[in-house]
Amino acid sequence: MTSNKCKGILVGALTTVLIQSSSLTMVTQIGLINAGLLTLEQSVGIIMGQEIGTTVTAQIVAFPIGNFFFLMIIAGFILYMFPKFRKYQHIGQVLLGFGILFLGMKTMSGGAKGIMDYPIIIDTLARFGAIPILGVIAGAIFTGIIQSSSATTGLVIAMGMNNVITLPAAITLILGANIGTCVTGFIASFGSCKSAKRAAFIQIFMNVVTVAIFIPFIQLFSSLALFLQSYILLWMLEKEP
Repeated sequence: MTSNKCKGILVGALTTVLIQSSSLTMVTQIGLINAGLLTLEQSVGIIMGQEIGTTVTAQIVAFPIGNFFFLMIIAGFILYMFPKFRKYQHIGQVLLGFGILFLGMKTMSGGAKGIMDYPIIIDTLARFGAIPILGVIAGAIFTGIIQSSSATTGLVIAMGMNNVITLPAAITLILGANIGTCVTGFIASFGSCKSAKRAAFIQIFMNVVTVAIFIPFIQLFSSLALFLQSYILLWMLEKEP
């Protein structure tokens, strides 16, 4: 499936949409590269795809697969520990690993939601977001700490709904979140082979360059988003009986 760039992009996007985590996709890639099951060249396409897929994760609320981490841990433990299921031991290891990862990410995401109760943090993010460069840095640092760009995006959306932040400021924080999410892959690459470390650096390089390209056009994207919002609202009103 990753024999060429287009297939790799598709795999990366679909995988990230399904598991709702670009960080988890990256960590899995590093593990596969370290095990010799994936080449650095193949991973480039997947990295590009996961950055596309992560834009969808904030929209998915109907089927949060991460909520099933407890069942994954139990199933993985049973398959891995009991001799009766010895031939399924590797599947058990995978389920156990994913379950623990989901547990950790859910814990961090839950902590991020509680940040709305701390005005000083919200105010700081809003103030930094008003200045593009500082907003990107703040978004990157915040996401690097909680290790979840989806949680950062969710927090920024909540801030916007409460009129705490402007749209351009929200965009700068989300751009920064795309850089901060690279921290998980970077940490996971410690102790790995050279190709795995290079894959982590490729993700960082791609995201930093992409953000640098889009920073000058933040106001343009903000205006475009507002225009589309108005257009959709008018279209919906016209369709009403």
